[in-house]
Amino acid sequence: MKTIITDNVKRFLELQEKVNNQIDKEGIAESKVADELEEIGDKLSYEEIDSVIELSKSPMTKLEKVLYESPMKDRNYEKHGYGGCICCYKPMKETDCLLVHMNEHWMALNPDFVTEENCFELTGSNSQGWFPIGNDCAKKMKGFVFNPNK
Repeated sequence: MKTIITDNVKRFLELQEKVNNQIDKEGIAESKVADELEEIGDKLSYEEIDSVIELSKSPMTKLEKVLYESPMKDRNYEKHGYGGCICCYKPMKETDCLLVHMNEHWMALNPDFVTEENCFELTGSNSQGWFPIGNDCAKKMKGFVFNPNK
């Protein structure tokens, strides 16, 4: 089965995550959000439903993830100062630079779903923008890294 990611699938997963976060934090979801989730769910095709099921099993559909912090960060700071990779402070070549989107709670955001415009709506926290992350640290943040060179 091929997973398809349509606007409806993306929106359904975003709303599903938002409802789950609201239930975790407040014990109940806003009726407006729950109603939109139900409305979009009714519009999904069978192929889209299969995709939602597959993507829901994947950790890459999560909206937020704690930023990896390298055990070498302090040593690299003493040696190079702040700069380069946000996770380890190791200097990087600009051509090796990947990016990670962070919010005010200092959580890495999934670039497939969270934008600067919808960050507060989906995560309850404003965007802090994009930060450089090196290739080695990016491997620990799979699904939460954006390659600006592609």
